[in-house]
Amino acid sequence: MAQAKSMAQNKNTKTTATKKLTASEEVLKKEIVGKVNRHFGKVMEDATPHMVYTACALTVRDRIMEKWAVSHQTVKKMGAKNFIIYHLSSLWADFFAQTF
Repeated sequence: MAQAKSMAQNKNTKTTATKKLTASEEVLKKEIVGKVNRHFGKVMEDATPHMVYTACALTVRDRIMEKWAVSHQTVKKMGAKNFIIYHLSSLWADFFAQTF
């Protein structure tokens, strides 16, 4: 009985145990915190869940656009037709490497 009561109390209290983040997770966290600071002028403790969500979405969008810009430059340099052939051949290579 005492054990069940203790377990119930543990569920009701917030735990602050944190997991050690990898280097890439740490970078992502810093980018999101920075976005909250710059975009909303808030520190994380004062940010609403919507602000944090928006900062996450904007951070992901920024990362996608950076990769798209690099890809776009590659297409311009190689020419669209050559890039499509290169891309399809790499897709097939990945497919066959996983299949066989």
